[in-house]
Amino acid sequence: MEKQIRAFLEFLQNEKKLSDNTLQSYKRDIIQFEEYVEKNRINYVKMNKENMKEYLAYLQELGKKTSTISRNLASLRSFYQFLIRNRKVKHDPTEDIQSPKVEKRIPSVLTSQEVELLLDQPKDVDLKGIRDKAMLEFAYATGMRVTEIISLDIEDINIEEGFAICKQGNKQRNIPLGSLSLKALKEYVEQARPVLIKNEKEKALFVNVNGK
Repeated sequence: MEKQIRAFLEFLQNEKKLSDNTLQSYKRDIIQFEEYVEKNRINYVKMNKENMKEYLAYLQELGKKTSTISRNLASLRSFYQFLIRNRKVKHDPTEDIQSPKVEKRIPSVLTSQEVELLLDQPKDVDLKGIRDKAMLEFAYATGMRVTEIISLDIEDINIEEGFAICKQGNKQRNIPLGSLSLKALKEYVEQARPVLIKNEKEKALFVNVNGK
């Protein structure tokens, strides 16, 4: 089995081009499985569905989180699919085994005091601080996602009328901005952004320290 694990990991690294962290996760999962089958004298080639369910139950007994067990199952599924393609095994013992449902955590909500502390963190004493202050005030005022905020163009805001345009596919909506958000945004657009951008043609509203 050791030889097959090594071949599988090489395949993930060379063919799938996985990151080192992802590769290490696969390695830990597969090696833990190897230790289990050897300890219980199970032939991994003849592993069946019931054996696999027993292994998942074993992980649960160890106190592993549901998300960890799901990841282990996914790793083993990939491993056995690799073995099937290379004709080392005939059957995939993970077939038709559903991943355990991961409990959805209720998102924690900041108190008004925590929000005030958060918004007070960036100090508008330099260009980056002015930008960060504007971004936080903007996020708090609009409720927009970070991905939506960083994809905004300068033309998507109307400081005079006090609103921002949020585009999602073919849809768009106008989101009103509060006075504090407008004040921080105006300071950023007038004082910080013109200095940060390196190209006058840059359309992004919020840019990084490289002006992009």
